[in-house]
Amino acid sequence: MLKQESNVSIFIITYNEEHDIKTCLESIEWSNDIVILDSFSTDDTLTIAQAFNNIRIYQREFDNYAEQRNYGLKNIDFLNPWIFIIDADETCPKELQKEILEISSLPYDKTIAYSVRRNIHFCGKALTHNSLYNVRVERLVKPAYVSFYGDIHEKLLLNGKSGELKYPLNHFPFSKGLDHWIQRRNAYSTLSAKFEQINTYPIVVENAFSINPIKRRLFLNALYRRLPFRWLIFFLYNFFIKLCFLDGVKGIRMVLLETYYEFLIVCKLNCKKG
Repeated sequence: MLKQESNVSIFIITYNEEHDIKTCLESIEWSNDIVILDSFSTDDTLTIAQAFNNIRIYQREFDNYAEQRNYGLKNIDFLNPWIFIIDADETCPKELQKEILEISSLPYDKTIAYSVRRNIHFCGKALTHNSLYNVRVERLVKPAYVSFYGDIHEKLLLNGKSGELKYPLNHFPFSKGLDHWIQRRNAYSTLSAKFEQINTYPIVVENAFSINPIKRRLFLNALYRRLPFRWLIFFLYNFFIKLCFLDGVKGIRMVLLETYYEFLIVCKLNCKKG
């Protein structure tokens, strides 16, 4: 097992994650500092976590994802200069672990955040032919230079240079079953609709030509949210451009489920009453 423990801490926010937390923690045992910020779980999440080494547990009432992450990054003293952020329904493969440890050991790296892709797993299969696989999220960060914003699908503000990790995280959004995913997506769609009603997404044209994939994503996201029938565009893009059918029937089903989520947001934006 790789051991460069003095460079990377782990940060996880949790609430009732007894189904996933053990697998997640097993994938990041290589760190000497694993910090959990829990929102007062009522299941066995913390009991399971306490069986692992190098675990520190804090608790805070949940308000939104950005504030929860910001609280942890700014108010908890991590042992190491680099923080790797992971969710309970994700795991860190060996290839990504090695890459993180190699990057964190660079003595003169001025980069303050690295983004990573996520392999979405559905019904036991990793799906890579979809637009969600292309989405990068910043997970390896130096906490003094970054902060999150947004009530849902939070984004990172950073004051400095960013980079990209080659190897992806494994993400298991359906690990608790399809009923749980539907309930969660229903709640997320409500939050997303409310957020869009009170926030504008400015179209910054220069972001379209940026070499930074996060800035390009912001441009495309702002444009996408102005399109009529965007849920239909989401499906057509994933089918004909991302070729989701190359992942088989499971790939098509997953894209249909995510199309349903986009459809819910549009409905809640346009059907405010009755």
